Amino acid sequence: MILLNSRHILRAGHALFRQRFFGRYGAERRCAMLLRMMCVVLTALVASGGLAYAQDDLEARRAAAIRYVQSPFMQDMLAALNSPASLQTILGATSAQWSNIPEHHREKITSIMNEEMETLVPVMNAAMVEAVAQTMTLEQIELLDAFYRLPEMRDLNARFNDMNRIMMQGIAPQMQAVQARMLERMRREVR
Repeated sequence: MILLNSRHILRAGHALFRQRFFGRYGAERRCAMLLRMMCVVLTALVASGGLAYAQDDLEARRAAAIRYVQSPFMQDMLAALNSPASLQTILGATSAQWSNIPEHHREKITSIMNEEMETLVPVMNAAMVEAVAQTMTLEQIELLDAFYRLPEMRDLNARFNDMNRIMMQGIAPQMQAVQARMLERMRREVR
């Protein structure tokens, strides 16, 4: 019964997604709707977790987790996190001195960071597979994989990357101020 309900929720969510998400609403409304739908799917996953977990084995969950982690959405997300543009955005938001560094040095720093972060991708993939396999049921993994393999998700991933970049740029002064306060407090209070 739980399996049918969760799959029914996924199908209904996908139908609603296709019907209402594209064409009728603006980008802000679409993002809000997507977040609500994701909450419904995640709630269904959490609610169905108890019974299904005992029914599947770790190896089956690992195999499903590998498929999920290797999905285009997840791989695009990891690539975006490690991209030079993402690293520059993070550095710009977290370091007040970043804008004072000459452009050619910033490019070199970003290139070095990108090369080093790329060495972590296989480790991140393996850790993600193991974490997913150990914390989710087979049904939950399959539902997430199906959801993130929807064609619409590929485009949304790029939008999330743009949204994160804009957000990080928007809060850069506040992040830098928080870091400065933390460092000052650590100097004063940690002795």
